[in-house]
Amino acid sequence: MMARMLVLDRFSTIESKLTRNRFAWRLLCLVDVWIARQRTRRALGRLDRHRLDDIAVTADRAAAESARPFWEGDDALRLAMGRDG
Repeated sequence: MMARMLVLDRFSTIESKLTRNRFAWRLLCLVDVWIARQRTRRALGRLDRHRLDDIAVTADRAAAESARPFWEGDDALRLAMGRDG
């Protein structure tokens, strides 16, 4: 009985550590996505009209996208450009 309680206690400790590690990993990945998104949006905002024409994005759309906060996803731009996947 005591051995079983120790095993269960040890298992719950391991499970708790894994949960914390998973949370930390997901948080780190989320921050990485936010940094990349902010960097990309700033770069888009600095493109001249000729380069925007090359990637088929209007100046108005580029300005709107570069003004969006980093925590907002990319779905609006993908849908505006006609890309579903």
